[in-house]
Amino acid sequence: MTIADRLRNLHRKTYEANERRIRALVSTPRRFERTDLDTYERELFDSIPGDWEVSSPAVLRAAIRRSPVVLVGDYHTLRQSQRGFLRVLRAIRSRRLLVGLEFIMARYQRHVDAFLAGDIPEDTFLRRIRYHQSWPSYQVWPNFRPIFEYARRRGLRVLALDCEPDECGTVFSRAAFAAWRVAEALRETPRVAVLMGEAHLAPGHLPRELREAFDRMNLRLPILTIHQTLDPLYFDLARKGLDSRVDVVRLSEDRFYVPVSSPVAAQSSFLAAVSDEPWAVRPDEPASLKREFATYVRELARLLGLRVRGRLAGVTVCGPGCLREIGQVSERVDEDVFRWLQTQVEEGESVCLPDQGFVYLAELTPTHIAEEAAHFLKATEAGGPIPDDPSDFVYSRVLHEAVGYFGSKIFNPKRKPPTLATLRESALRSLDLDEGEIAPTHLIAAILAAWHRRAAVRRSFVRSALDQRVRDSGFAQGLADLGPEVIRPLVHLVGYELGERLYTAFRDRLIGTRDLRRLFRTDFEAPGEAFATFHGLALRLRSIRLPPRF
Repeated sequence: MTIADRLRNLHRKTYEANERRIRALVSTPRRFERTDLDTYERELFDSIPGDWEVSSPAVLRAAIRRSPVVLVGDYHTLRQSQRGFLRVLRAIRSRRLLVGLEFIMARYQRHVDAFLAGDIPEDTFLRRIRYHQSWPSYQVWPNFRPIFEYARRRGLRVLALDCEPDECGTVFSRAAFAAWRVAEALRETPRVAVLMGEAHLAPGHLPRELREAFDRMNLRLPILTIHQTLDPLYFDLARKGLDSRVDVVRLSEDRFYVPVSSPVAAQSSFLAAVSDEPWAVRPDEPASLKREFATYVRELARLLGLRVRGRLAGVTVCGPGCLREIGQVSERVDEDVFRWLQTQVEEGESVCLPDQGFVYLAELTPTHIAEEAAHFLKATEAGGPIPDDPSDFVYSRVLHEAVGYFGSKIFNPKRKPPTLATLRESALRSLDLDEGEIAPTHLIAAILAAWHRRAAVRRSFVRSALDQRVRDSGFAQGLADLGPEVIRPLVHLVGYELGERLYTAFRDRLIGTRDLRRLFRTDFEAPGEAFATFHGLALRLRSIRLPPRF
């Protein structure tokens, strides 16, 4: 069995196991019949054409810009789904745009308007739209908040599209209700972008209802549909070796698929959100969390031909809120290490300290757990104390980030490395900046990373080059003058891109398991070793072409 076959088999088995769990969770839905939901979803999957073709982000952007009505499929608990919708909104580039969301009941429209106008605070808004009653099983507001923030900054109106159970007795009637809401609103606004549950976007569901509403109102408006989670098509792409190569698939002239995540990652976002279920990984169930973490460590080790027996013995694995375990490890480390640990936890970063028998997971998503499993596997294979030399420190961090990112891609091939745009999003969220601005520290990191990308693939590139570049930029002590607020995004940008290339080379058999075992067994902290290893990989992987992303 080839590496690709083993990866596909792993994804398929995990997917089937998760599907059984989800079926158990939604076997008795409150609002609709199980048979209706099955039919609704089956009609979506049956609508996937067999003659789909690979497309490109440029083609999709052009289609978005010329379409007055854009429908985007949502997977409510998957943050990448709502982020994908934000990318669509940015691609439209219009201030005369209506944003339609299934997230809120239409009866609360006046509260939506008041919140966007700044007349009521967030907690009042959530209380008035009965958010906790509408979403009792899982809390998705953090996923949707950036959409509201974007609409407020751009002066866009948000249209609430969901209906009360007594108004919409079946899942089919929800699409008809939303269609008429959108059609009426288009009398006043020339463009609309709608985010609704993926199954609503089958051609015979919301698109058909919209066309019927438009016909009755004598409107002639083309409709563009963008799917984000079509599991059968994703596995078809995987079977053809295209899952990590293709970012846009064209299903028809007015219908696209943009896989923002692997099906397993989407499923796990749901299972993690419903945290009161016995099979969900809960931060307050360390035994369950450790078993989950150990599964990722063992699967990754098996793929690479590494042994893990005994490595997890005595290791504590905990998630967000495990203050008792953090307190215990603080008694075993010196003050500097504990301050670093505390900073990591406060800033939402994970911590992997195998020598102290401690792993802290800031997020419980499969992608994040897989990344930390790779860090753990690497640290227990080879490593030493943190280097004092700034260049050794930076390049050792870059390599660790590359290894972790590589491990996460094994389990989620659709993961994308961070870009300047993602740094801008982070800065906007944390610093209340106007759109288009970026925090100075993030900007410094992005400029250095862009320069490093061009320079590092030259044979003449030397270990001191980055440090000298920083000095030439006005920092007298070079890398030593850069604080963690610059170093962290810098090593993520450089390391994750290297990890993306490493995964692509492994997938394409340009790098084998023997090379990866050698990488995992290299002591990145040894003097000069990290740069030599990094530069060797940069040269070897410079011909790898990464696919364009939407």
